[in-house]
Amino acid sequence: MNIIREIVLNQLIKVPAVKARAKKSHKTGISHLPENLDKKYSKLTRHVSVDRKDILELGPGMTIDIALRAKSEGAISIAIADIERYLSDKQTADNGINYKVYDGQEIPFTDGSFDLIWSSDVFEHIRYPKIIVEETYRLLRPGGLVVHIIDLKDHFSYSDSDPDITFNCLKYSERLWNLMTWNRSNYVNRLRVSDWIALHEEVGFKIIEAETETNDYIRDNYGIRNELKYLLRYSNRDAVSSELCLVARRFAET
Repeated sequence: MNIIREIVLNQLIKVPAVKARAKKSHKTGISHLPENLDKKYSKLTRHVSVDRKDILELGPGMTIDIALRAKSEGAISIAIADIERYLSDKQTADNGINYKVYDGQEIPFTDGSFDLIWSSDVFEHIRYPKIIVEETYRLLRPGGLVVHIIDLKDHFSYSDSDPDITFNCLKYSERLWNLMTWNRSNYVNRLRVSDWIALHEEVGFKIIEAETETNDYIRDNYGIRNELKYLLRYSNRDAVSSELCLVARRFAET
């Protein structure tokens, strides 16, 4: 990888004309293939019913398929929030979906607006994890749940033909990683399973489920974790996990 090139590209993306051109070619949100939608939706609803719930989906990108599925299964209301406008008012308002674009920090809804907040392959990209976790706590009613599917793999060389997609992003210092990626859509915050659990517990969430997945590359190359300084402070579970499905509840304050 040409580090200088990546740093320059990271700066160029801030130029409005470059950003607009990149956005046109950028694809985000889950695939519309039914089998992919079914898999994601099954994970999101494994621990919670959507019936009679006010739901907020974070970062749906270019698709409202999950939102529409929840609505068809009895959700009272659906809101979505994203850091870019990927959807038109016709796509959202005509389907009764409240669509907000926000600054990546303060989510523009009032306290206690939702029973359920969820996301799929979104939290790994957020620039301000602690703030967003605090925001989800603020927006939930007592007893409400968050469900987040978090992809822990590298998104910089994200390709099925590249076996190193899990570890590549961990090879760089925090400063260098941010210099290469902070402004770009393939930025990932590189938090591991224990980081996400700790952030939620610190805010006041009770962890209900923290289900992890690994992959063949990790199993076959487990020793690689000892070559990455980034991973040395983490547990074995953190080092080998390629995906996390986190379920946490906001309990009523006493």
